[in-house]
Amino acid sequence: MIIVCRVAFGVFEQRKALLRQMVAFFNEKYGAGTVEVTPHDVYYNMLEKIQDGHMDIVDLAKDIPGLEVNCPQGAFYLFPKCSSFFGKSDGTRVINSSTDLAMYLLEEAHVATVGGDA
Repeated sequence: MIIVCRVAFGVFEQRKALLRQMVAFFNEKYGAGTVEVTPHDVYYNMLEKIQDGHMDIVDLAKDIPGLEVNCPQGAFYLFPKCSSFFGKSDGTRVINSSTDLAMYLLEEAHVATVGGDA
């Protein structure tokens, strides 16, 4: 199960290159100057800006009984082990997989997650 959002810090240059390719494609197809983009390198200090919030989320997730949480390095996401919830029921449905848990969280708590079933 993946919780929160993923922000990989090592891919920004690749994303800027992809953006430049897209701009070039549209300008070639629809005429020069159709699309103009000026990326700003404001993300270099992003890690410092979100690190505190990330740690808050990790700490909150660690407080959930039955959820095992590791602390990923260089990204903003969680891969908690949620198997302790398998076989449990709220009285109307049984959680048998991380996908079941993800759907339960979405429908009952309005929290979007992604199951990690293979």
